[in-house]
Amino acid sequence: MKIFDTHCHYNLEPLYSGKSKYFSPQQMRQLKNLTWKDHWQKAQQSGVSASLVAAADVISSQRAVKIAQEENSLYASVGIHPSNANKNSQALKNDFDVITKLASKKEVVGIGETGLDYFHLSKPNLKRKIVAQKELFIKHINLANTLEKPLIIHSRDKGDQAYDDLLKIIRANYQFKKPLVLHCVSGTVTHLKKMLKLNAYVSFAGNITYTSGNLHNLIKLVPQDKLLIETDAPFLPPQEFIGQINQPYMITKTAQYIQDKFNKNLKQILANSYKFFEI
Repeated sequence: MKIFDTHCHYNLEPLYSGKSKYFSPQQMRQLKNLTWKDHWQKAQQSGVSASLVAAADVISSQRAVKIAQEENSLYASVGIHPSNANKNSQALKNDFDVITKLASKKEVVGIGETGLDYFHLSKPNLKRKIVAQKELFIKHINLANTLEKPLIIHSRDKGDQAYDDLLKIIRANYQFKKPLVLHCVSGTVTHLKKMLKLNAYVSFAGNITYTSGNLHNLIKLVPQDKLLIETDAPFLPPQEFIGQINQPYMITKTAQYIQDKFNKNLKQILANSYKFFEI
């Protein structure tokens, strides 16, 4: 089994240097101070042949590029996650200037993750926060258009608004010189069908192995030649490792589940991954 992990955060803690962040001391003990190099080696031993190191802010973008410069089978994306859109406007502009410079590097094969995430938005200044996310998303789209690099999309909401807004913005702004992917897909069947009409690729993470009927409905809609898989590590471990920190090697459980449960061809998924990033 060979796997291309199309979205992994080797550039975030605790995978990057083994420092505690987001997780409990009990969860951290399983990692034993492993660094991204240790995780990458373990992933390769489990059949991972390549991975996209996805960015969420300036620091993780810089780390992604550095990691990709050190390992031939690790590739970088650069971008600012929508949850970081509500910074001071000048600070955000400065951050995006850095992203723009990094994006031209040969190690960078995608722009993102970017998109809209209304899931945790609080009501105070809600409209302003949504506008800020939309504006940042459009900046990423324009950068992807200019550099002709694929777009890596994050979208999440408790209702439909983020998915509706996302679709409108993509239709109005993306030039489709290169493909786009719905990373760790969520949302409704209706939304996904509309994105598939735009030839979107669709990626599933470890949460496909949970008892979520919605994701199971979504994966059945995705054509074989548009399907990708990912870890989104250190988040969303497969069911077998629930409650633990998701490590890159765990993607094998997701891959096996997708093959067995939904009769998906892993060789086709691998080929899709290389095609998407033009590697």
